[in-house]
Amino acid sequence: MQSMNTQSQTENIMLGIRDNNFDEKTTAFLADVKKSAKKAAKKAAKKAAKKAAKKAAKKAAKKADKPIVESTAPPNKNFEIAYALSKLSIIEINKEKYTWPREEIYSNAADNISKLDYPVTSGSELAFGPKKIYGIGKGVAGLIDEYLNSGTMTPFIYDYGEIP
Repeated sequence: MQSMNTQSQTENIMLGIRDNNFDEKTTAFLADVKKSAKKAAKKAAKKAAKKAAKKAAKKAAKKADKPIVESTAPPNKNFEIAYALSKLSIIEINKEKYTWPREEIYSNAADNISKLDYPVTSGSELAFGPKKIYGIGKGVAGLIDEYLNSGTMTPFIYDYGEIP
């Protein structure tokens, strides 16, 4: 009796496979699977976006709680001085009577000053003394002092006369 029962089950399965609706059922099933996969992906994306927004809001709130501490140190003008020296170097390059070493002196001084880890308070401390910096002499020191006092740099204009 069991073998007959198994045979009828096998025939029923075979009939289902031979059924013309099999392809339509499979297509419908696959469409349902795609639809549910899209839904799950959409839900996961929403959840991830919500989590990221919550994390960003928490970070912003934490940042807002921190008080802003004002520095008591005087403002560091090293980069302003370096920028002014760089501009002088460019001016020297663009002059009609180009004098080679001055352009290089200004650009080297600007580079060295921009790398300092302490604020420049006077040009003479960089030209002479314990804080001596290579490439800064009395001429550049005078320009730095002038910049710290007045906010401008006016290089001394040498008159070499007519170059033969």
